Amino acid sequence: MKLFVGILFFIICFSQIWARNYRCGQNEKYYTCGPCERTCQNLNMMCTMQCRPPGCYCKNSYVRDLGRCVRRSSCRFN
Repeated sequence: MKLFVGILFFIICFSQIWARNYRCGQNEKYYTCGPCERTCQNLNMMCTMQCRPPGCYCKNSYVRDLGRCVRRSSCRFN
């Protein structure tokens, strides 16, 4: 049991160090449990609480447009 706890602790610590060093683009944040990501084309999309793969996602109040994270008000399709 101690070995399992030790390995689990190591994995958690290593993933946190890796996440801090991950470089994301402007207005993006790295998430180990990615959120539902809205785009300018689907602003009103219904999202579930399901984790998405780890990676860079738009920060709160930003949506993806042509690969970049922009403010919702900047969407050309409003």
